Amino acid sequence: MEHPRTILFKASGLLVGLLFTLPTAHAQLLVEQDLIAPIGSTWHMKALQVVPEEQVLIEPIVWAYGDAIGNDLFGATHTVLDPTEVPGSDEFPTADRVLRTVLDNDPEHITDTYYEVRSGAILELGSRGPVLDTDYRAPAEAYVFPLEPGVDNDDWFCYTSSTISGAVDHCGTTRITLDAIGTLQLSIGTFTDVQRVTTRRASIHVPVEEGDDSTVYIVNDWYLSGVPFPLLRFTKLIDPDGTVTRTGRIIDENALVSILERQERGQLKAFPNPTNGSVTVVTTPADVQVEVMALDGRVVLQQRLVAHDGPRDLNLSTLPDGVYHLSIRDDDSVRSTKVVLTR
Repeated sequence: MEHPRTILFKASGLLVGLLFTLPTAHAQLLVEQDLIAPIGSTWHMKALQVVPEEQVLIEPIVWAYGDAIGNDLFGATHTVLDPTEVPGSDEFPTADRVLRTVLDNDPEHITDTYYEVRSGAILELGSRGPVLDTDYRAPAEAYVFPLEPGVDNDDWFCYTSSTISGAVDHCGTTRITLDAIGTLQLSIGTFTDVQRVTTRRASIHVPVEEGDDSTVYIVNDWYLSGVPFPLLRFTKLIDPDGTVTRTGRIIDENALVSILERQERGQLKAFPNPTNGSVTVVTTPADVQVEVMALDGRVVLQQRLVAHDGPRDLNLSTLPDGVYHLSIRDDDSVRSTKVVLTR
């Protein structure tokens, strides 16, 4: 399979032009790495000053949003963390990653959302924020992969939202659809074979009382294969009384450069997984520090792997059966994956 070609134009370290092209006529299906960034990733999204009106889709699809301008005042910085680095993560023992969101206009406003990555889906477990906490009764689909164009992926959820005023239970449904593929025109460049994913969530308080109506939250995300966050996001909140609130965010062009440079350093692979004790690790060829952590955050094994161009072996046979976080650290980044040990 051929990979997308990426052409970057830089001047004095700043991005002045950006063009993505694919060698084939069809976009690749979105996979896990396109939907959630690896641990250690940080990117910034600017708030749209004006959210463009939704376009009627006519083939060939071109989303002409070159006039959509973002600002830093109400944007946000996103960082993917290892759960062991976040205090309180033991409330979500199956979490693989924590997405931390910090608002530009209020750096003290920090929200941590906990995710578990499974085969075919990324599940949301709950969140912790300065005003609101959420706890799902069962993991709920946040992302599905690979998505087939035009196919609806339906799920249900129930969660409790907690504030200083008390706790409220909600239940509802989620529908995730890859509903269009086309060219996305932004002020920072033109992107071909972009895939728009629409997530529609309808929720209602429980127990339901007479006259209650659902709240609908619709998110449109524009994804490019190889970039693990949306280039553009529109959101629409429809309150039970019919009030509609629209917001939008656009990727900071510097985030695209940084994530692509980070990808060049390679990813972490560990196999076989599950394993009976011996694991082969494929990662950056530099010297790396290995840490193996239990789900409660305890470091149960530390080892230094010397620089090597090929795979390197790691012996976990002294550990009891269970699920562990395998973390690889070098001078530039941290990469992590989950390893299942069973005999």
